[in-house]
Amino acid sequence: MYKHGKAVTIIIAAVIVMAILFIPARLVYFHYYPHDRITGRLTINVDGRELSPDEYSITFSEDGTADGGEISMPGGGYEHRYSFDISVPSLDKPITVFCFELKEWDVIDFELDIDIDTKGNSIKYSGRNSFLTSLGFTTTDSISQTQPLTDKAYEIGFGL
Repeated sequence: MYKHGKAVTIIIAAVIVMAILFIPARLVYFHYYPHDRITGRLTINVDGRELSPDEYSITFSEDGTADGGEISMPGGGYEHRYSFDISVPSLDKPITVFCFELKEWDVIDFELDIDIDTKGNSIKYSGRNSFLTSLGFTTTDSISQTQPLTDKAYEIGFGL
């Protein structure tokens, strides 16, 4: 009976030590995350045809890069709101995409599909965004919005 009590005590002590070491390490790592904090994949379709990245342009409000359909932005500032504009030849104005970080140390990954239907007079946004929070937990939300091409501005935001 005594041997089992000793084993349980050792297991409990090991769990406590792991918790003490694990949680602070995650807090430090994600607070000082060394990579781009906002990354994503973008797909644009016009009337059912997928555009190649050469057929549209992306302009960032701050630092950012677009390589093919892959988007990267450093994020991590106190602004918490980052955006980029997508210019598509079949639209009269750009689409603005807003990415919101709840805290400056959040890490965001997203997939955004934009379907432009010129005959149906609409833009449909779909996909998902995931947050890796300062404690290292992942939260995923879906992106789903439709707006008419007659709107004054084409905008989609996520991360709130």
